[in-house]
Amino acid sequence: MAGRITLVKSVLSNLPVYYLSIFRAPVSVANSLNRLFAKFIWGHNKAKAIHWIKWDTLCLPRDLGGMGLVDVKVKNQALLNKWLWCFGTENDKLWRRVIVAKYGLSNDNLTPCEGSFGKESWVWRNISRPARNNDDPFTKHLKFLLGDGKSINFWEDQWTDFPSLRVAFPRIFSISVLKSGKVCEYGAKVDGSWQWNIPLRRCFFDWEINQWESFMKVLSKAASTNLPKDELRWTGNSNEVYLPKDFGRLLSSNSSSIDPCWRIIWAKCPALFADNIKLCARYKQKYKWEITFAYREANVTAHLLARKGARRGVNWVWINSAAADLKQGELGVE
Repeated sequence: MAGRITLVKSVLSNLPVYYLSIFRAPVSVANSLNRLFAKFIWGHNKAKAIHWIKWDTLCLPRDLGGMGLVDVKVKNQALLNKWLWCFGTENDKLWRRVIVAKYGLSNDNLTPCEGSFGKESWVWRNISRPARNNDDPFTKHLKFLLGDGKSINFWEDQWTDFPSLRVAFPRIFSISVLKSGKVCEYGAKVDGSWQWNIPLRRCFFDWEINQWESFMKVLSKAASTNLPKDELRWTGNSNEVYLPKDFGRLLSSNSSSIDPCWRIIWAKCPALFADNIKLCARYKQKYKWEITFAYREANVTAHLLARKGARRGVNWVWINSAAADLKQGELGVE
């Protein structure tokens, strides 16, 4: 099984990568590819091969209890999002200038969220759709660094410590005269520091002064960057640079909780053992397992002994009890 999973990861899943990086695959096509991958893993040469673990679980990262496979729909969206990332970071590329001129976009924008949506080709419409949805997993993790303020929407974009100033300071937004506009329309950089000029339709009440002071502190902190132009960052990973593989992991981590115990177990676990460990849940009622732990120096050496079943031999073990001991601190692990 370990060899088949390796083949799916390195060969089969990469065969349609060129088409998936440009076109949005129909749901039926993506589901068909997922079924083909699953059948290959569980033995496609058998008439009725049983899929012991559902496909969604296999697609989870190893430290979340999966095998690290990638769902075709997730991979397709992750590759399409790469174009949006390149749109905001490759300002001088020819393909970007063509898109800007063809669809009437502003050359200063770092995301293609404006323009004539109805006149776009279906290829670019599918690519740019996440940029128009603030709740999209990709868009939610976009962050802007303030430079000249020509590319950042003052109230809507995430350029401060909050997702948007409109949501974080609704009272200030309600009394502001300008409800939309770029950052450069609300202030200017003078002698290397930003001077803010936010027009208000009335004076503050006494209880609103504290909110205004907090608002100005947030702006001052966001304006502390000394950049010539606005820049785009993606907060879905540590280096703040978008990678398609990190997008799939981000979706998995949002739906599952990481157990640090499993990270210890999988750190130096052989691939064959890791691939077969989840199957034990199906067999633990049929077979009796014995686990013996021996201590040597500060490390724990686990001798995992399995008894052969009545009708078939099994070369993996059930380690839930070992995980419980590690959680409770009964075993010392470096």
